Amino acid sequence: MSIAFFFSQQINNQAEGQDLMDTSLPKVETMEDIPDCSTELDEVAKVACYAQAATLSDQLVKAKVEAILALEADTGNRMSFIETQSSWEGSRNADCAFVAELAEDTDDAETARNVCLLDHNLERNSLLKALICDYYDSSVCDPSDIP
Repeated sequence: MSIAFFFSQQINNQAEGQDLMDTSLPKVETMEDIPDCSTELDEVAKVACYAQAATLSDQLVKAKVEAILALEADTGNRMSFIETQSSWEGSRNADCAFVAELAEDTDDAETARNVCLLDHNLERNSLLKALICDYYDSSVCDPSDIP
């Protein structure tokens, strides 16, 4: 099942148009690394900002997933978590595709999709952070210790 999860990640990244070898984005370590796109930006800058914010927030989620998988010793729990994460990703992607379909033009659709992805990712990041603190490693639960 973990191999299926790996391939689903590869497919998700390719479906979202991300080049897996692209290292031009900065590595995100904390929530502070995600740009604030709510400031007044022109349309082109806003599209780019939300695209970067969505990608970086996804990196945070993936880091939490990897942390949980590294901390979880029980194979059954690992498999259950992988299935849960995969289901969440599918639901997130479907929600955000629907939001994009409601937009009036291509730029609005892309921005709407990325805002949706950002919102879902930030919410998931908080949940995964709570899981780490509550069930795995409370010693790292100082808010500054976990991205």
